[in-house]
Amino acid sequence: ITIDTTQIWFSTAHRPYVIIDAPGHREFLKNMVSGAAQADAAILIVDAIEGIQEQTKRHADMLALLGLHQVAVAVNKMDLVDFSEQRFNEIKDEYLNFAKEIGIQSPIFVPVSALTGDNVVNRSEKMSWNMGAPLMEQLDTIPLEETVNLNNFRLPVQYVNRPHLDFRGFCGTIAAGTVKVGDSITVLPSKKTSIVKQVIQPAVNEEEMNMGEAFAPMAVTLTLEDEVDVSRGDMMVKTADIPEMADQLEVMLVWMGEVPMQPNTDYLIKRATNVVPGQFKQIHHKIDVNTLERKKAAELQLNEIAQCQLVLNKAISFDPYTDIKGTGSFI
Repeated sequence: ITIDTTQIWFSTAHRPYVIIDAPGHREFLKNMVSGAAQADAAILIVDAIEGIQEQTKRHADMLALLGLHQVAVAVNKMDLVDFSEQRFNEIKDEYLNFAKEIGIQSPIFVPVSALTGDNVVNRSEKMSWNMGAPLMEQLDTIPLEETVNLNNFRLPVQYVNRPHLDFRGFCGTIAAGTVKVGDSITVLPSKKTSIVKQVIQPAVNEEEMNMGEAFAPMAVTLTLEDEVDVSRGDMMVKTADIPEMADQLEVMLVWMGEVPMQPNTDYLIKRATNVVPGQFKQIHHKIDVNTLERKKAAELQLNEIAQCQLVLNKAISFDPYTDIKGTGSFI
């Protein structure tokens, strides 16, 4: 039984992979959420004998909530149903009906037998009725450019590098977008502006360090033309594309604490590198992950999910989660 998430690295001729194997049991939902939140695509395993279960729907709903819409449904153990095309189509139709309810568009369906390797890497002769490609070939063709926002530049500042009086660099991992020398930059929340002087990356020599341009999700150091006050927790954005700022937010919350979440209790809210105190003023409704039914709630228990009103002690910059995960999520 998988309890914690396990990561396995490998590569094909087309791209490198990290497989995040997450547990499926309800009591370990937080492990599944933490694994899926890091992923670009998901493989949803369905037992050909059992078909679509409560657990399948719960996982699919979590993927939709986390904005993970690149989904491959692997119908496994086809050897135990005599590689039946009819059984595969029954499961496919049932899942498609549910997927429409939660907004997952165009999932990929692949019949496989993991035990014997049928249709995992190579096409199976036992399922000649299947006209689709094997699972790995399907994964190799998923368009990953759709998983990274390269339009809206966001750099949460992690560290200010000040080795001597002649250098001040602002370090962090680009959450979205691209940046190059000469771009006009605004620092939030101060709204001070400047021009990018250098874009620096770790390298063996100075020529490779000063790359001139960078994009998400690269870790870089920026220097600016002006002496601008910037510190950890600030956000660098392009002056022509400033995100929203607010101290009251509507959020979807997955509660991962053993102690229940109580409204009007003080919590520390961490958005990227910024930490600010806040309270959940109201639970609008919690969601039954098995039926998708909305229910009233006075508090949130471990693994429960709810839409809440979050009120912070000061305004922060943010984006909708569907646009940029790194600036649209918090802990």
